[in-house]
Amino acid sequence: MSFTGRVLSRRALTYASDPAVWHAVAAEWVWRLGGPCAQVRDVPLLDGVPPGVYWPTEYEWPPAARFVGPLHAGLTTLTEVEPRTISQPYQGIVLFEICSPTKTLSIALDYHDLPAVNAECLEQVALYFKMQHRRSGYDDPKILPGGYIGSRESLYRYYCRLRALRQCGLKSDVYGRFGMRFSAEIRRRAIDILQHQTQFKFTGGTSLALYMQSLREAAQSRVCIDMPGNGSFCHRLVDYLAIGCCVVAPRHSSIMYPELRDREHIVYCRDDLADLAELCAYYVENDEARETVSANAARFFDESLHPKQLAGYYLRMFHERLGAH
Repeated sequence: MSFTGRVLSRRALTYASDPAVWHAVAAEWVWRLGGPCAQVRDVPLLDGVPPGVYWPTEYEWPPAARFVGPLHAGLTTLTEVEPRTISQPYQGIVLFEICSPTKTLSIALDYHDLPAVNAECLEQVALYFKMQHRRSGYDDPKILPGGYIGSRESLYRYYCRLRALRQCGLKSDVYGRFGMRFSAEIRRRAIDILQHQTQFKFTGGTSLALYMQSLREAAQSRVCIDMPGNGSFCHRLVDYLAIGCCVVAPRHSSIMYPELRDREHIVYCRDDLADLAELCAYYVENDEARETVSANAARFFDESLHPKQLAGYYLRMFHERLGAH
């Protein structure tokens, strides 16, 4: 067994012997028994019959299913999606095809954490959706913001219940829970700032929690902190928007479509985090301002990031940019 394997085994044994872990696992299963959310409302319809989609049966990197699965699920609710063997030669990119009665075109979905695009791939596709789309843009108009997705499929099943939990009452002031695998420096600085201020109570840190447990904690917090991951966007951001949290974060160097607007959908602090504690304190204390941002965050998710809405955006961009009828 490798050194990494031995470390993971010891960690697994430690967790398995901790009663708090078993309690958290039981709470997770009880939560899931409550059932999923209702279907999202209809997306704006295209004129005429929507184009069909050919979706790859295999990915270049099998875990890519986690990053593109929600889009695939959304597409199946809006149009015919047929599995097909499609070559996947590019790392961090899924190629699929959109077809109409007159044409079939290759589309790239780049889920890589870095903002750079693959020039060779770009040459071969009709549209190139980039999830970590650089705020300053690109020279080629084929490159479009690709949106972003949550950490787990279960987010889309239970987000409405997390919103209901939030409406039942807020238990903590400011919440942030981060691993140190990516962007460790800025995450440590944020935690240090939040733990050493005296204006509010900070909950979280670097300790681990089960996924749905962490979302329940976030749902019951007045303010949630988002920090970069391996890229500018982190899955945690979509999780918090889905719940309808008031999120404070340094400004992302990537954009979604449409863009998140400061003090409307999210609250941006300075890149050096100098005003992080000050902004958190303001939104902890000002209920009206906080709830306005929270409501707008939830609406942004509903209109732009829910899989059905995200899929509708992709189809509309194909329709508008390439004239598919």
